[in-house]
Amino acid sequence: MNSVSLVRYGFLATVLLENASALSSRKPEVLAVPDGPENFPDELHATIASMSAFIKKSPKDDASLVMMGDSTMRTLGGMLGKVGGFVNRAYVSNDGLEGAKYEVMGEGDGIHEIAVGEDWVNPKYADHFATKRAMYANRLLHSKGCNWGGPFEVQMGNGALAGLVIFYWGFIPEWSAQGCWKSCMADAVRVLRPRAMVWNVGLHTLNEKFDVDTCEKRTGHAESFCSDYEGMVEAATKDLVPLVPTLIWKTTNHVCDSKLQGLGRVPFGREWGNPMLRVKLETECHRNCTAFRAEESCYDYLMNSQSTKRMRSAWTAALSKFKSASNVHILDSYSLTEACCQKDCDESHDGLHYTGKVDATLMKDLAGILADDRID
Repeated sequence: MNSVSLVRYGFLATVLLENASALSSRKPEVLAVPDGPENFPDELHATIASMSAFIKKSPKDDASLVMMGDSTMRTLGGMLGKVGGFVNRAYVSNDGLEGAKYEVMGEGDGIHEIAVGEDWVNPKYADHFATKRAMYANRLLHSKGCNWGGPFEVQMGNGALAGLVIFYWGFIPEWSAQGCWKSCMADAVRVLRPRAMVWNVGLHTLNEKFDVDTCEKRTGHAESFCSDYEGMVEAATKDLVPLVPTLIWKTTNHVCDSKLQGLGRVPFGREWGNPMLRVKLETECHRNCTAFRAEESCYDYLMNSQSTKRMRSAWTAALSKFKSASNVHILDSYSLTEACCQKDCDESHDGLHYTGKVDATLMKDLAGILADDRID
């Protein structure tokens, strides 16, 4: 495969957005640049107040947040990062798409291209605690046969977010060496020692289609927890609860069928919705997709609203087992994106990613949870 540069946007300067089309094509696709937080003054002011409270009451120089997930987490991180202007990068590791170089804008020294399996350190932050923890976590993950499953960055906040450290973990299951969850991922978080963590693994467990070419590239379905969404949420939460003072599950977005299918992204979307035609499609799927067990329904993993509704029930059941854990919180993007879809909102161009007002609201809600962060 030829090397390609991954173009990035917003507070990440130049960055890959792992659009859900990569679920079938494995090719990165660039999303539209989302609105900045300055376009949403009420949410912006509330976010600044809450983030300032979080930074102020955290231990000195240790107001740190892990943001782990796919491109729906990246758009949220992009909104948050631009609150204080463009963040500075201290460290980057690239465990992304094979053959793709990850571009990082240095501070005054141009763009650095980081190949898969390589990392980069900003000399200005070489001795910073966050950089050292990140480098150790990187070595630890790789020593256990695991990887980040995408790009991993240490970002330093500026302006209103000065003092905030963001560990951005762009996790894509099909790029992961360990499936959708494994204890080595918690080991990395233990080394990072964040004050808070917001995470999600969701849309990349779904498929837009189930042809041979797609399924040959999407064998990750059979990997650890990728076919057990409830089990994944439960196992990860169990591993992370003792490690993170404020642990936040960002729910998986609602898929807006009308927008997604309007782009022709789910070729047999309507046929899958017909119980009679679904029988034939299930047979074809199991013939093409050997990672699916005979007793599994491919329809449960189709990129549509029914699947994300099922996932909502699954994470609800998983997190109900942690009601006594006072440090577990929910950032509800599902309800926001469902409401957005129902009114045919402008915040989503593809039915998967919701930017603008939705991300601004999520940014405010996330900051509000962080402002209540427990200091033990």
